[in-house]
Amino acid sequence: MLQQAGETMPAPSAEALTATPLMIELADARVIAVSRQPLKGGGWVALHEDVTERHRQEQEIIHLARHEPLINLANRTLFKEQLQQALQRMARGQGFAVLCLDLDRFKAVNDNRGHPIGDALLKRVSERLLSCVRQGDLVARLGGDEFAIIQASARDPNQTESLARRIVETVSRPYAIDGHSIEISTSVGITLAPRDAIEAELLMRNADLALYRSKAGGRNRFAFYGAQMNHAVEGGRTLESDLRRALDNDQLEIGYQPIVALEQNRIAGFAALAQWTHPSRGVLAGEDLMRLAEQIGLAAEVADWTLRRALAQAAQGSQPIKLAVNIVPSQLRRSLFDLVLQGLAASKLPADRLKLEIAEAILVQDNQNALALLHQLRQLGVHIVMNDFARGYGSLS
Repeated sequence: MLQQAGETMPAPSAEALTATPLMIELADARVIAVSRQPLKGGGWVALHEDVTERHRQEQEIIHLARHEPLINLANRTLFKEQLQQALQRMARGQGFAVLCLDLDRFKAVNDNRGHPIGDALLKRVSERLLSCVRQGDLVARLGGDEFAIIQASARDPNQTESLARRIVETVSRPYAIDGHSIEISTSVGITLAPRDAIEAELLMRNADLALYRSKAGGRNRFAFYGAQMNHAVEGGRTLESDLRRALDNDQLEIGYQPIVALEQNRIAGFAALAQWTHPSRGVLAGEDLMRLAEQIGLAAEVADWTLRRALAQAAQGSQPIKLAVNIVPSQLRRSLFDLVLQGLAASKLPADRLKLEIAEAILVQDNQNALALLHQLRQLGVHIVMNDFARGYGSLS
């Protein structure tokens, strides 16, 4: 118990003073522990101990356990505690909002500028987030580039919408860090209590669903949770199950798009595209199938299957025509080199007949690792083709 000097408090009992010292903070910030020891013949001895340094160290340990050391924001532990307290206040009629957000394109900053610049950017973002909220609101870093905010006493959605709009606009302004001009944005998902839920776990799930909707809508925006998002999630789970089953049962097919050499007026090769005939959605092919696979986390599996099957079929052809296959970013984080090597060995297709098409954005996101892998593939004799050059978020670096 910490008592400020000059406070009027009930006199502690002898038993209380004997069992637990009374902590008194003086006006000069010193902390004194007062305890009392009874004497055998009656009376007592009062002990006054200056515990300022010990108290400071204990408070520092408590602070470090509940705050991020890099940016001094509340961490996940403190966020959960505050969320439970907000739920308790809600029983007294005080509604609140939970906002989950992460930074768009932050990984590219870490990869291209280095982690010190990334850390400095996180500090600047934290400062901007704190400038957006009111006293009584909580800003927390949940990990990486993920943040969460508890907006206390949110009386209606308009208040929360104003906060979300302010966050998107403020975080998205350019940053100047160590001579670098950095542009990022943020996506925000919002849920309201008690309107959407009255349990901590469900509130966080709702905010994550809203965040997913915000990012799917193009990023740099916010979205409120809605009940229809649950249906979208269930639909996504069903599609994921269907696609996994199709991969396991080898129910996908390869479609070939001709590549024409105009000068010779002849077909010089084919681009292999996976396609899938879904029982109710019909044929999903090319970009449509890969977009779906990316959303449900199966892009690498579909791309791996396409590469293996296309190599096997190309080896059966009598004409030495080149084969082009698209590579997705998630394949670069797997054993792509081994997959290509095994596929070429199994099909006995000459390596110089294979062209791997890689989007420029892959090099922007992970240029060092990607380049090292592409050099290995090139040494095998595989051709590397860059597509989608300078399209969307690209970089000439």
